[in-house]
This record gives sequence, structure tokens and C-alpha cells, in this order.
Amino acid sequence: MPNPTTNPGGSQKEEIPIRSPLNGASADQRSRPRRWLAIAASVILVLTATVACTGRPSTGPLSLAQATAPPMPSEQPAPAGAPVPSNVPAPSQTPTTSKPSQAPAPGPSTTKPPASQPPASPPPATQPPATPPSGQDGNGTTDPSRGNARQPLAGHSVVVDAGHGTYGSGASGFGSDEATNTLAISKDLRDLLVDAGAKVYMTRTTMAFPGDAPGRLDIRTNYANSTRADIFVSVHNNYFDNSEAVSGAMTFYSTGGAHEDNSRRLARDIQAGLVRATDLTDRGVETAGYYVTRNSTLSAAVLVEVGFLSNPSDATALADDDFREKAASGIAQGIIDYFGQGD
Repeated sequence: MPNPTTNPGGSQKEEIPIRSPLNGASADQRSRPRRWLAIAASVILVLTATVACTGRPSTGPLSLAQATAPPMPSEQPAPAGAPVPSNVPAPSQTPTTSKPSQAPAPGPSTTKPPASQPPASPPPATQPPATPPSGQDGNGTTDPSRGNARQPLAGHSVVVDAGHGTYGSGASGFGSDEATNTLAISKDLRDLLVDAGAKVYMTRTTMAFPGDAPGRLDIRTNYANSTRADIFVSVHNNYFDNSEAVSGAMTFYSTGGAHEDNSRRLARDIQAGLVRATDLTDRGVETAGYYVTRNSTLSAAVLVEVGFLSNPSDATALADDDFREKAASGIAQGIIDYFGQGD
């Protein structure tokens, strides 16, 4: 109870205590300022976290009006999956998984590092080189060290004789002559044999055989024997005086020699290959005492008659390059078949 005091008039009066603004206030009244300060601090913390998430640059402490003002439309966070305008710079910080209204939790970031790129595919394996062509020298022969091991005639040698020439043009008919036809067929035959791996000797590569003379077949035969080749093949065209109807292919060999059996087998193989390749009439294999076959010292010797120049159909075909190539191909196949059986 407050103590009474005496006033100047001698009367007593009760002293009225002086209170501070908060003196005697209720607990609820005293806590209101603190609540407002806490709310303001919370708002500032929330907006600071929002600025950190949206990339809004800080320009200093925010006033209460700035802190409570809603963000400008351009600063509204885009909904998930919405496209980002091209003129808006990307945030400088790595986005976190926190919601925009929450301050980022302390601790390590949950953002995964970018996955490492898979290693580049290895370069394709080097392709093996293509099989080289058979080696050839300027004379149309093969060098076994450069030839293809799969060539069927590798290691074998052949003399190819283009029948007739300048001093003996041979037969002719319907605009086609024997010396020209046999030279063309023989050259094609040489190329095919070389490709198959054989070493080839030509008795002539032009219209005249070097040193040739009328009636001197021995010059040609001596040259062939000097090569020591495996076989001798002479190419000719046939002619029949009595009828233009006779046509087809024939192959001859000589009897009585040490190599008669080989010559007969070679003649049969060449005849079969020639007929298959050209569709000429098959007139078979015959024996004859032709000088070049009878005097050959090689292991086999034959003379091939490719068509009849007395027949208009055969004569026309013999002047055609495609037919000549077919004839050469058939003869070459016969030679391959012969060596395939063993000489």
C-alpha cells in the first residue's frame, strides 16, 4: 500500500505512482512488438531465400514495403516444364531441389554431376587388301613369285601358235581370213592363260613370225621346242571345198609319238571347252599328221580348227571380236581341265 504524504496545506493526499508505458501492461500487450519484429524478420528471410533461388540480384537491405510487395510479373517463377524465353539469362547458380518458398538446407548439394560421355567408337578395322592381279612381264608371261597361288595354271607353260601369217595367209571366205582370225584368238587366249598363272610363248604376235619364210614350218616348230614348255596349241580355221553347209569345230593330234596319250587327252579337253563356249557344231577329235604336231617334242601338241570359213555363218562369227573371245575362253578352259587332271 503506498505511503501517504503531507501536502503544503497540511492535508494528506494519496501519492499516485507514475507508470512506464509498459508498467502494469498485460503479458499479451508486452509481447506484441516482439511478434511483429519476428514476423518482419521471417518475411525478410523468406524473400532473401526467394532471391537466392530466382537469381534476383541483391541491391542491399530491403525496406518493409519492398519485402512485402509481390514480385513483378517478369520475376514470377515459371511453372515446371514451361519454355524459358531466349532473352532471359540462365541462373548463375545450380538449381537445387528445394521449393522456392523455402531457404536451401545446409549441406552438400544433391545435384548429380553430368554423366561422363561414352568413349568414342573404335575406328573400323582395316580391310584386307584385294587380291593382287597376276604378275606379268612385257612378254605376257607370269612371275610365279608375284602370281596368285590359287591360279589353276601356276607353274605351267604353254606355246600358243597363231596359224599362218604373211607368207601363208591360210584360208579365206565371206570376207574373213584365217591369218587375221587366228592371231586375234591367239592373243585373247594368251591373256586368259596368263591370268590363270601360266607362262605363255607366242610364235607370232604380228602378221609375220620372225624369220618365217614360205614353206618353212620347221622354223616355227624349232622355236616351240626350244621353249621347253609343257604343251603346244596351234590355232587355225577350217575350210571345206565341196559344201558350204559343213560347219563346226574340230581338234587334231598326231599319233605315233611318245606323248600321244597326253596329246589325245589335251585334244579332247580343248574340243569340249570350245564347243561349250561357242555353241559350234561338235565335229569331234581326229588324228592327223600335221607338221607342227608331228614334230613337237613337248609333252602334248594339238591343232584346233575353230569353225569353217567355207560356211557363211562360221565365217561371219569368226570376224566378230566377241565370238573370238568366246573361242579363246573355251580353249583356255580345256587347257585348265587338262592340267587339272595331271599331265
